[in-house]
Amino acid sequence: MKITKVELFAARLPLKEPFIISYVRLDDMPTIFARIETDEGIVGWGEAVPDQNVTGETWESTYHVIQNDLAPLLLNENPFSIDKIHQKFTQAILGVPSAKAALDIGCSFCKGST
Repeated sequence: MKITKVELFAARLPLKEPFIISYVRLDDMPTIFARIETDEGIVGWGEAVPDQNVTGETWESTYHVIQNDLAPLLLNENPFSIDKIHQKFTQAILGVPSAKAALDIGCSFCKGST
């Protein structure tokens, strides 16, 4: 099985009630969805909700890093070769845990659900 396509979708999901913590109030939740498709038609979905105060990532930077740096590394890889994928990610760019997590989660859900 090989990954043939990675698609990204950025959204600001409205919240029924504001999310309020010590440093921010959010009326919507900025999130990025990653759709990973294999040559067998299997699809896995991952999600990133970056928080600049926690991981140093912004919504925009996370989208950019996934699209330009990380997603291309997944093409032609087996989604179950997660150690190899993690090594490729680490060699390409340090940090960016939300961006990496979105793709990691997407790969882990490539287990036969379409």
